[in-house]
Amino acid sequence: MDTIIVTVKRADASQEFDLAVRTDVPVLQLSAFIAEGLKWNFDPHGLTVTFEVEATPPGRKLVAQETLFDAQVPDGARLTFHPVFSLATAPPAIPPAEIAGSQPVPKPASGTPVVGRRGLKIPAPADEPEVDHHDNSSGYVLKQIDKDE
Repeated sequence: MDTIIVTVKRADASQEFDLAVRTDVPVLQLSAFIAEGLKWNFDPHGLTVTFEVEATPPGRKLVAQETLFDAQVPDGARLTFHPVFSLATAPPAIPPAEIAGSQPVPKPASGTPVVGRRGLKIPAPADEPEVDHHDNSSGYVLKQIDKDE
């Protein structure tokens, strides 16, 4: 187990920290440990923050499963932590209500078909029997509530 001394800095802050870190831990895990230890793992709203890590040298962002050893990050390197915001924390580009002519489209929660829908009953005129249409297009029964006289 090799360790090196690195200077760690969050991209949106000025304070730096010198830390001894292991070189055989994947960057994703290492960044999570460092973020938790430095209290960087939550944003002001309480949402979890993850980071991309840029190492200088070699002067590039490291891959999540890569180790510092694999990336040939030397003793004395600088690690800059860039916050990554998930779609859950970023506001939508256009709120759904503002898209012209749009209506919500219901989607099933899984790939299985929807179960338990009833056939559509269309009321027949008074002189004809009621017809049961089983097209499963909705779970509602249509009923005329006013009559044209």
